[in-house]
Amino acid sequence: MTDGGSDGTGRTSGTDGTDGRDGTDGRDGTDATGGTAGDVVVRVDRARCVGTGLCAATAPDDLALGEDGRARARHPVSVPGERLTEAAEMCPVEAITVLSALDGRRIAPVL
Repeated sequence: MTDGGSDGTGRTSGTDGTDGRDGTDGRDGTDATGGTAGDVVVRVDRARCVGTGLCAATAPDDLALGEDGRARARHPVSVPGERLTEAAEMCPVEAITVLSALDGRRIAPVL
């Protein structure tokens, strides 16, 4: 994507994978990623990823394998769910982290 657009959730994203806001829009319950209090941010350490595909098979709405065979998040912000948490927990190299979109608290994998 070169000029920002919809990520399929009705939210828009900028060219850098963020929503293009600076996090100071003043709306209660909204963070810098455009997420609300219940949303999560999925981070993938692509340098650590070994491309097993377990994550994409477990949470295909939120994770996919890129052209290089490594995992990537499909959206800048996702809705939390058991499948997404399970995908992060089962990653053999712990390359996936699920964080609260509101406060950055780590949700999975559990330490």
